Amino acid sequence: MEGFPTNSESMTLKNKLAILATALLSFCGVLLETSMNVTFPELSKIFSVSLDKVQWITTGYLLVVTITMSTTAFLLKKYPIKNLFLLAATFFIIGDFLSMIAPNFNLLLLGRLIQAGATGISMPMMYHVIFTTVPRQKIGTYVGICSMVISMAPALGPTYGGGITSPISGMIYDRFGPFKPILSGVCLICLAMLLFNITESWTTSLSITLMFTLLRFGINLTFPNTISNAQANAPMSQTADISSIFNMFQQYGGSLGTTILASVIAFHQNQATSPLEFKQKTQVGGNLDYLLLLILATIVTAATFYNWNFQSRKQATNENQ
Repeated sequence: MEGFPTNSESMTLKNKLAILATALLSFCGVLLETSMNVTFPELSKIFSVSLDKVQWITTGYLLVVTITMSTTAFLLKKYPIKNLFLLAATFFIIGDFLSMIAPNFNLLLLGRLIQAGATGISMPMMYHVIFTTVPRQKIGTYVGICSMVISMAPALGPTYGGGITSPISGMIYDRFGPFKPILSGVCLICLAMLLFNITESWTTSLSITLMFTLLRFGINLTFPNTISNAQANAPMSQTADISSIFNMFQQYGGSLGTTILASVIAFHQNQATSPLEFKQKTQVGGNLDYLLLLILATIVTAATFYNWNFQSRKQATNENQ
């Protein structure tokens, strides 16, 4: 496509370092985004606030990331990448410092929201750098590698297996096109959610780990290649818009999804009148969450097959003209 770096262009050291820098900044952002979840009970005790208020450390973070990402397409077109990187790094350092010294919950939350601004800039910027500097025949590989870096951030356990999938799926994209890894990925996501639903009565820590690993495999086969496929079908001038939109909706989905799923469980927990019933109601809410996610995964799978058929017919029509 016109505007992309040609296949003959080689990656310079400067471009590789630019991709590495933005990927590491994104890694730090996603790490901070997810690492606070396990600290909620302790933070509630330290700052003497309710768990409902403490969860804004993550929910507020995701909302600010989403809002910031909605502006990055404009920023990437108007300002140099170097300036935006320095701005994001500055936000990250200031937010990290405020969170470190925070004597109360409000200052901690402020620090988190400033950090979120850095993440909202860095993730779309990373994909923008890839799409504007990497030769088209290698885009899938580079997107996969950077997605692996981000995937390793939430936890270096089961997600590591899924992270390794990212560069592999990127190589498959470069060699066979987008739909082999994407279709494989959505099918794995459906399978993982189905297993979560049918094994809930005898779930163990090991089975949850294995099913989550399978889910991460599916996600990392799907999301990076979906971005690459969208970029390949759009003009070069829309690179910033595509990376911003994909990352914005990813964060928005995470924020909204977390809120909805947590609310379903909380709704059932509030109906309990005893510790035993509280446990039972929690399980009922969790089961409904698994069912909702399975339905969403099925819809995504159907939409992916439809898009595959649509693009195949469009390509065949173009070849016949």
